[in-house]
Amino acid sequence: MIADDQKFNIEALIIILEYLVKVDTSICDQVLNGQSAYDSVVENVTKNEFLYCDYKLVLMDHDMPFMNGNQACKKIISFLHEHKIPKPVLISVSGSSGTKFEKECKESGIDYILSKPVNGQELKEIIEYINFPR
Repeated sequence: MIADDQKFNIEALIIILEYLVKVDTSICDQVLNGQSAYDSVVENVTKNEFLYCDYKLVLMDHDMPFMNGNQACKKIISFLHEHKIPKPVLISVSGSSGTKFEKECKESGIDYILSKPVNGQELKEIIEYINFPR
């Protein structure tokens, strides 16, 4: 799943994932805010009868309306933990930076932080490191 309030950023990530990382993005859900990301996870887990979550990777912007990326990640992790379901790999993709921001991301359960504009090679290395299916 890709969560970003700017459609252009979602499209840019799709291009990087398809052409550089070679990930099939036809099954990649796209949402425009943190609340929608959380709702998508809940809907998916409910559909799967609370047995598993289909999302294995979430690329999450930080600054979004309704619920920011860190808040969404905390809620997603809490919901999945409550149902004993492993969390997806969470990657913050943000224009924000700095030690305070990085600390907040780690406290939110985010696994990796990528700065915008996204360096496609960095994303590719993470995808390879986590052995994400392509």
